[in-house]
Amino acid sequence: MNAKQIKSEEDIIDEAQEGITTNTFDKTCGIIMPIADMENYEVGHWLRVKELIKQAASNSGFRARLVSESEDIGVIHSRIVQNIHDDEIIVCDVSGKNANVMFELGLRLAFDKPVIIIIDERTGYSFDTSPIEHLGYRSDMRYHDTIDFIDALAKKIVATVAKKVDDPNYSPFVGHFGKFTVAKLREVEGTPVEYFGHRLDEIQNTVDQLVTHLKQDRGGGIGIKTDTDIKQADDRFYAGEMGKHLDKFMTQHTFTNFDDAFNFAISELPKHGFNMKSAVRREAVKRHLRHFFLARN
Repeated sequence: MNAKQIKSEEDIIDEAQEGITTNTFDKTCGIIMPIADMENYEVGHWLRVKELIKQAASNSGFRARLVSESEDIGVIHSRIVQNIHDDEIIVCDVSGKNANVMFELGLRLAFDKPVIIIIDERTGYSFDTSPIEHLGYRSDMRYHDTIDFIDALAKKIVATVAKKVDDPNYSPFVGHFGKFTVAKLREVEGTPVEYFGHRLDEIQNTVDQLVTHLKQDRGGGIGIKTDTDIKQADDRFYAGEMGKHLDKFMTQHTFTNFDDAFNFAISELPKHGFNMKSAVRREAVKRHLRHFFLARN
């Protein structure tokens, strides 16, 4: 077996960190996050969050800046799209579910390039991005929790970039749904209006491909036809993915009774990007754990 196929995330982090030099700061970590003050958050909250991200990026050997920032003078929207496409890694804070943030995240996912999603404890997971791992942080930014978050984010940046370099077929999102032609930027002639019209058409085509793929009957597939079918398919997807984590929980911890195992699973699964508010998903956890206890006994 190829050694590259069995590297642990810790090995990838160690190797990548050994290669960090001062020249690495030429590489840019883009930031997608709320900018303006929001209700239920203190004035200046997002400035403090941005500093945490910049510190984590710096610790990883990257220069961080908002995707809206650029040394070039030009149309701001063009600059944002270009940075979202070009930046080697992007950290996106979906806390507060800001509409602009979600749109820019959608662009990055359409480009199928590395992105790390972070979220505070006040914000629920969105349906569209819930399958992607989210790195959590406390909105009150307590000192020790903040230090831990910066360290975790720095390691995540290093590991994600290293994985992209190590695996030529790396796909953070689109590739998990089938084979698609990933949207790319290219040099075009014309006005900014013509350029963005062309880009939006490409993005719409990518979305249409995803929808078509979900609705098609594939060999051994699930035959999605209606919104109800899509919801059921989503629940089945969650059940399968959750099962992997549940098996890991049960092998790493010793539970003497079912209730302890269930409560632990419900508290831990959201940390791995699973929205456990759905009664169907909670029932799926119960069924999986019952089978585990029956098999053990």
